Amino acid sequence: MSLVALLVLAASLAWPASSQGLPVLVPVTKDPATSLYTLPFHSGANLVVDITGPLVWSTCQPGHLPAKFPCTFPTCRLANAYPVPGCHEPGCEQERRKDGTCTAYTYNPVTGVCASGSLDHTRFVANTTDGSNPVRQVNVRAVAACAPETLLASLPRSSTGVAGLAGSGLALPAQVASAQKVANKFLLCLRLGEGNGVAIFGGGPLQLTAQPGVDYTQELVYTPLVAKHGNPAHYVSVESIAVEGARVPVPARALATGGVVLSSIKAH
Repeated sequence: MSLVALLVLAASLAWPASSQGLPVLVPVTKDPATSLYTLPFHSGANLVVDITGPLVWSTCQPGHLPAKFPCTFPTCRLANAYPVPGCHEPGCEQERRKDGTCTAYTYNPVTGVCASGSLDHTRFVANTTDGSNPVRQVNVRAVAACAPETLLASLPRSSTGVAGLAGSGLALPAQVASAQKVANKFLLCLRLGEGNGVAIFGGGPLQLTAQPGVDYTQELVYTPLVAKHGNPAHYVSVESIAVEGARVPVPARALATGGVVLSSIKAH
């Protein structure tokens, strides 16, 4: 792999998994029109990377028949573990469907619009990696929520939904960890300019062609993540903010809230 990592997030999530398989690698592309990052999920589906998102969601095909996840299933409870503030669409706990199947919140992180959707089985198609080269293609069994096409507003034109990478049970890292028997960790390298970045689910190693034989993940300086009750997003403690050496005036109270959230969505 040859890339320049301008933003690296190496997150170790809530619970460890016994590392038996190889990490899963997928390219990450920046959309020039929206400055959002997308990853290929499977044929015909490109999802926006949202490191604060608790779910994977995508639009459904015409005539789609959702999987039957009863409201009492643990999967349904995971899907409704983090209701979106201000979203009044019905979730499983608020309004049970007549057929008793689960509904979940789907949320557009750019517009703030949400909608209810059914849960379904899907596949995440990617390659395993030994740290320097792809090894083999895998089809990772996953659960995603169905969403209406109206929820795609302000997302890249090629995208069909959102891949949540937060510290929740149905976020993509946790689902890959469970299916592939790898650590519940992910590494995300994003470019600010043209070219592809990369996401690796399951931990390292990661080797760059400029430094063959060197595990890049061992060269990183790590900052502990801060967990907030009732919120699966990733936070870090911040004492001050500087841009090109110049300190940015920020009210002290703004940094004293228990952590600053990390986001892959550009603020407008």
